[in-house]
Amino acid sequence: MFMVYILGIDHLVQHNKEFELTQAFLNYLETLINTKPIEYLAEEFSIDALKISGVTRSTVKEITNKHKLIHIYSDPTLEKRDILGIRTDDQIKDEFAFKSINYNNSTEFQKKLKIEKAKDYHIRENYWLNTIAHLRQKSGIFICGTIHIKSFALLLSKNNFKVVVLPEKFCTL
Repeated sequence: MFMVYILGIDHLVQHNKEFELTQAFLNYLETLINTKPIEYLAEEFSIDALKISGVTRSTVKEITNKHKLIHIYSDPTLEKRDILGIRTDDQIKDEFAFKSINYNNSTEFQKKLKIEKAKDYHIRENYWLNTIAHLRQKSGIFICGTIHIKSFALLLSKNNFKVVVLPEKFCTL
């Protein structure tokens, strides 16, 4: 049976080798690859995210190269986000300015920003689904921020993927 294993993470493990959880994350991926019939790794990361993070490839990409697996940067590029209508933080902040939201209270502002960003998650998650749809007959691991685990697992299930959510081990929250 083909399966998508969803692994929720802190995004630092995808690009920061010095981050305290990165080596444990990589070891866990190695264990999964060696004990399950994994043929691909897909991740909530993009070419733009690489540039922003100051790296040329993600830690996940390095693992796929080592094991000769399929790798997919599943998150849309900044250009594609614009086309899809996924707002940037700056666009959301501009919308807030028109709504006269008080920027002085940063905790309140961060809450509102998080809520607004979440309104676009379904667009991104549908995009991710499309990046792995052609792999339906293969088992793989989808790596994403923990905030997406439940909603993305549900979306995959509704689209006839078999899903297993792995334990959240690589989060600092």
